[in-house]
Amino acid sequence: MIYLNTKVSFPIFSNISRNCKLGTAGLVLRIFTIHPVAAACAEQSFTAVKYLKSYFRTTMTEERLNGLAVMCTFILSFSFILS
Repeated sequence: MIYLNTKVSFPIFSNISRNCKLGTAGLVLRIFTIHPVAAACAEQSFTAVKYLKSYFRTTMTEERLNGLAVMCTFILSFSFILS
């Protein structure tokens, strides 16, 4: 049986404890009360990554760009690196 944290955000579901007799319905209610409604946190993370990528693209120097181009032309393997 899966046990979730009994701290819930809605007081109406606070009586749904680990020992409730609802079975799967009780588990679904506990998941419902814990699960976030919106995915704003994930969307903010993607926005932050987008800003970082554009920042790194604009601030990349020619030396670093040439180094990346050289790295992309060689196929590196562990045996090649260790020898």
